[in-house]
Amino acid sequence: MGGPAGHMKHPFDLPHVKTGEDLIKEFEKIKDFLKEGAAAIKIDGINTSFKLVDTPEGKQFSADRGSTKQIDIDGITLDNLSERFPEGHGMRGAITTLLKIFNEALQTTNIKQELQVLGVWDDPTKFFNTEYVEKTTNVVKYNKNFVAIHGINQFYEKTNKRTGTRRPGRERPFDEETGKPTKDVGTEIPYKSEALKSLINKVTPIANKYGFELYSTIPAQKKENVSISYNAVLSRPFPVTTNREEGPQPATMRARLAMANKPPPVLIPLVDGRKIPALGKEVYKIVTGASAKDDKVVPDRQVPLEEAFGEEEEYHRLAIDGAVFWHATRLLGNEVLKSLTTSGMGDATDHEGVVLRMDYKWPVKVTGDFILGGEASEFRQVAEAMESPSESEDDNIIVLYPGGFKPPHAGHFELAKRYADDPAVSEVIMLIGPKERKSDDGSVTITKEKAIHILNEYYIPHLGNKVTVVDTPDGEENPMRAAFKWIEKKAKFGETYALATSDKDPGRAKDFYEGHCHPEGKYCKEGVDIAIHPVETSPIMYSDRTDDEDGMISATVMRDDLAKGDKENFVTNLPERVQSQGNEIFDYLGEVKKTEEFPSPSSSDEEPIEEISSAAGGSVEGPGAGAWEAFSEEENERERRRSKLEENKRESETNYKYISDDRKKNMSVKELLQEKQKIEEITLRSHIRSLLGKKYKKLNEENKLRLMVRRLIKEAAIEDTPSRSTGINKLVSALKIILPTIERAYKSLTTSTEQRDSYKRHLVKAFIDTLSPQDAISGVGDGGEEGVEPLTTEEPVGMEPVAAELPPAGELPPEGEEFPPEEEMPLQEQANPVADSPEGIDIEVAGGAGDEDPFRTKEDDEAAAKAEEEGKETEKKRKKEAFKDVEGEEKDFPALPGLDETGRDEAVDIYKKTIDAVIRTYRRLHSDRDKAHFKDYLITNLLLYFDKWESDIGGVPELSTPEYEAEKAAKEKYTAGAEAPLGGLPPGPLQETIKKSILATILKYTT
Repeated sequence: MGGPAGHMKHPFDLPHVKTGEDLIKEFEKIKDFLKEGAAAIKIDGINTSFKLVDTPEGKQFSADRGSTKQIDIDGITLDNLSERFPEGHGMRGAITTLLKIFNEALQTTNIKQELQVLGVWDDPTKFFNTEYVEKTTNVVKYNKNFVAIHGINQFYEKTNKRTGTRRPGRERPFDEETGKPTKDVGTEIPYKSEALKSLINKVTPIANKYGFELYSTIPAQKKENVSISYNAVLSRPFPVTTNREEGPQPATMRARLAMANKPPPVLIPLVDGRKIPALGKEVYKIVTGASAKDDKVVPDRQVPLEEAFGEEEEYHRLAIDGAVFWHATRLLGNEVLKSLTTSGMGDATDHEGVVLRMDYKWPVKVTGDFILGGEASEFRQVAEAMESPSESEDDNIIVLYPGGFKPPHAGHFELAKRYADDPAVSEVIMLIGPKERKSDDGSVTITKEKAIHILNEYYIPHLGNKVTVVDTPDGEENPMRAAFKWIEKKAKFGETYALATSDKDPGRAKDFYEGHCHPEGKYCKEGVDIAIHPVETSPIMYSDRTDDEDGMISATVMRDDLAKGDKENFVTNLPERVQSQGNEIFDYLGEVKKTEEFPSPSSSDEEPIEEISSAAGGSVEGPGAGAWEAFSEEENERERRRSKLEENKRESETNYKYISDDRKKNMSVKELLQEKQKIEEITLRSHIRSLLGKKYKKLNEENKLRLMVRRLIKEAAIEDTPSRSTGINKLVSALKIILPTIERAYKSLTTSTEQRDSYKRHLVKAFIDTLSPQDAISGVGDGGEEGVEPLTTEEPVGMEPVAAELPPAGELPPEGEEFPPEEEMPLQEQANPVADSPEGIDIEVAGGAGDEDPFRTKEDDEAAAKAEEEGKETEKKRKKEAFKDVEGEEKDFPALPGLDETGRDEAVDIYKKTIDAVIRTYRRLHSDRDKAHFKDYLITNLLLYFDKWESDIGGVPELSTPEYEAEKAAKEKYTAGAEAPLGGLPPGPLQETIKKSILATILKYTT
C-alpha cells in the first residue's frame, strides 16, 4: 500500500527486530496473535485516499496524494483533476470513479453524522485510507470491482524547504532508529468502527450503480485443523557461494539466522559501480538466486559474492545477513498465509498477503512469496507468456520510454540502463517532448535541445548503443499518446513494443498493452505486437545533500539547484557514472559563460583566429587589441560588418575545394557557410574525441595503478598476518565502514576549533560508554598474556570521571582509609530530622485559594509554564538521543559541560549512523582479550585519525590514550626527515616501493 497512507512494515522492518533470533521470535508472536487476534487481507489495488474539503460550491470529496504540492493540500477535485493528472495517467480513472460515488452520496444520502463522528467533516488533515480495485488493477487478479476503506489516517505536518509550502497536520514524530523526523506521510488514527460500517452501508447502493462493491476490511480467519509450524522451514538448506573455486558453503536457515544481524540502512557497492540497499530485493536475489518459480536457495542461480561485491568481507556479511532476513521473512510468511482463509474471497495465499494490527505503532504485513512483488503472481506469469511467445523473439522487444527529461536525472538513467542491459530488449527509444521546463523562480529554462545534448553527450556513452533519443511524433507532450503515435507512424510489421515502466508501477504498461487496438480505442496498427515488460528498479533517493532534501530524485529540484547556483547539491541529481562531469553539465544547463582566450598574432607562429570574440569590440589593451584599437566603437562596428562580408565572399570563392564546381554554382553564400560550419563541426568533434581518448587513456592507466595497489594490499594481507589479535582484525573492517562518515562530519565543522573539539570529545565518550559500561577505557589485557601489555586506567584528558559526592555529614576518614559502604554505615550515624524533633515534621497540603502565594504574579505563572515546556522539550530531546550499551542498558548521550553544542549535536547524529557497525562487529567477539583489544584500539585509532584530520585544518589533539601517545611518537619517528624515502625504504622500482610502503603501513598500525 503506497500513496499518502504510507507503507506497512515487514516483520524485519520493526525497530526491535535486530537479529535473526529476534525475527524468529517475532513470527512466534504472530502465531500467538492469530490464535485470537484478527488479520485483514492485504489488497493489491491503487491507493486512492480521499478527504472532505470546502469549496465555493460547498463540501466536496477530493483526492490527496500526500505531497506538498498546493493542489494536493487544497484537494484534487473533479474540476481540477487534469491539473494534477494529465490525460493518460493511470490515476485518472480510479479518482474519477471514487469521487463520483462519494460526491453523489454526499448530495443524495444523509452521511453527515457518520463523517462528523469519524472526524473528517471539518478536518482535511484526516482522510480515508482507501484501496481501489478494478479487477486486475495492479498484479493480483480479482473477480470483481471494489473499493476497500481500511480506516482513517491523518497527515503529518510538513514544510517544503525549497518552496516554503506548508502542509498542516499531526506533529511529525521521530524515527526510533534514525533519531530523525519520520519520513512517513501520515499515520493511522483511532476511529469509531460502527460509524465507518454505517457509512459503507449507506454508500454501497450508489457504488453498485457504478459497478463496484464497497468494503471496510476483508477479514482473514484461521483454517480449521491447520496449525502454524516453522520447524521445517528453519531446517531447510541455505548455501552461500563466496566464489566459484570454493563452491557453496552449506548451512541451514536456522544456523544462518543465529549468526545474522539486521543490516543498517546502508548501500553496498557492486563491482559495476552501482550501490544497492543491503536489506533489499536485489541483494536477496544475488545471494540466494531467488525466483518466483520456487522458494529454494539454488547455488546454480546464485551470483558469487566476490563477483557481485568484490572481496570486502564486510560487504559479504551485510549481503548475506540482508538475504537471510528476506528469505526467512518470505518462507515463515508462507507458513502463516497457508493457515488463513476468507469468507468468499479464497485463501490468504490467493492474495498479496495479510495485515496484522498488533501492539505496535504500525500495521505489520505478512506477504510470503509476494515479497518479490509481481514476480510471484499469476498475472506476471501470464504477462511473461504474452511477452515471449517463442524463444526466437525473446531478444527483439523495442522499448518506448517517453518523457520530458528536462533535465534528465539519475532516475531516468537507471530505468534506461536496466532496459539496455536486458537481453530481451533490442532497442530503447527515449521519446522527448518539446515543452520547456523552468525553475520555480523562472530564472532557468531547460529546452528540448539542452536535454538531448545532455543525454547524447553524457548519458548515452554509459547506456550503450541500444539507446537512442528522438523527438516525440508531432511534438506530442502526453507520454502515453506519444507512445501510441510512435506505434502508429513508425512501427513496422512484425515488431514487438513495450512501454518502459518499473515493476513498482506495472499499471502503465498494462494500460498501453490493453489500449492498443482496443475496440473503443483510437490507436491500432495491425501486425505490431505490444508486450508487458517492466524491469526491476529501486527508487533513486537523495543522499548527502546539504539542504535536507530527502525524497526521490526530481527534475524540479534539479532545476531549482541550477537556479540557486548550488553546484554541490546539483551533482546529487546525476547518475554516479557522470557525477565526475557534474561541473560541465551544471555550466551547460545553467548557461554559465566561459571566457575563451585567443592567441594574438604576435604570440604565435600560426595564423590568427578569423572569428572575433565578443570582447574584441571593447576597450582592449596590449598587442591583443589588433586593428580595432585606433577606431571609435561605431567605426569598429562598420569595419566588422565589411570584413565579414569580404570574408564570406572570399570563403565562397576559394575555401570549398571539397565541393564540386557544379554544386558550388548552385549554392548561395548562406548554403556555403552552412556547409563550412558542418565540416568545422565534424572536425571539432573529431578533435574533442581525440582529446577524450587521451583523457580516458590516462584514466585507464590510473585505474590500472589502483588495481595494482589493491593487489599489493591483498598480497600483504596474505603474506603477513595483519595482527596477532582477532579483535584488531575485526576493528579494521569496522573502521572501513565508519571512518568516512566520521571524517566528513568532522571536516564540515569549519567555523571554529571548539566545534570540532566538542564533536570529537562527545563522539569518543559515547563510544566508550557504549562498549565499556563499567569503566572508561579498560586494559587491553590483564598483563598475564605473552606480548600483551596492560593499559593504564586513566581517562583521556578532558574526560575525567566526576568524583562521587561525599556524605553531607561526618569528616574525612584518616589517610589510607575509605568510607564504609553505605549499607554498612551504622544507623545512628545518619541524621533523622523527624526523630530528632520532639514534634516531628508537620506537613500541610495546600488546597484552597487562601493557601496560594499572595505575591505570585502573572509573570511568575508564565515563567513557570515556560520552564515546564522547556523541561518537556529537554526530556524529549534526551529520550531521542539516548542509546543502549552492549549490555542493553539505556544511557543518556554524553553532555560534557562547557563544550560547543553544534559539535555535540553533530556527534549525536554521526553516532547513530556508525554505532551499529561497531556493535555488530563487537558482538561477534567472544574472547575477553579480543574484546579489550577491539575497544581500546577503536578509541586509539579514532584519536589518531582525528589527529590526521585536524592537521589538514590546523590544531593539536588533546584527548589521549597510552596507545595513542605511543603511536603518535612512532608516527613522528616514522615520518622524520624530509630527505629520507618513505619509511626509510631504499629507492627502487615503483611497484616494489609501493608494495614496501603499503606493507610498512599495514604492519605499523595493525601489529
